[in-house]
Amino acid sequence: TGNYADDCPTVAGDSWQNGTLGCVDTDGDGWADGEDSFPDEITQWHDSDGDGYGDNSIGTNPDACPSIAGNSTEGGMLGCIDGDGDGWADGNDGR
Repeated sequence: TGNYADDCPTVAGDSWQNGTLGCVDTDGDGWADGEDSFPDEITQWHDSDGDGYGDNSIGTNPDACPSIAGNSTEGGMLGCIDGDGDGWADGNDGR
């Protein structure tokens, strides 16, 4: 109890984001591994739509459509809807 209490007192860790202090943070981004969608990638931690691409637009493999789960993988438009499955986001593949 008290100010800045360790949320994981039985393990060594240095998380500090989202009010979770002292828990394991494998990639060192401040987010505890249990709250980090990408525990091995320091530039990403959230994936709001659950499609595997991170919400941080300046991080590695950023989701171009972070609020809509998608499967696009081409043309720098990761994680947008790709209805025909060709890798290109709908509206950007000319089909």
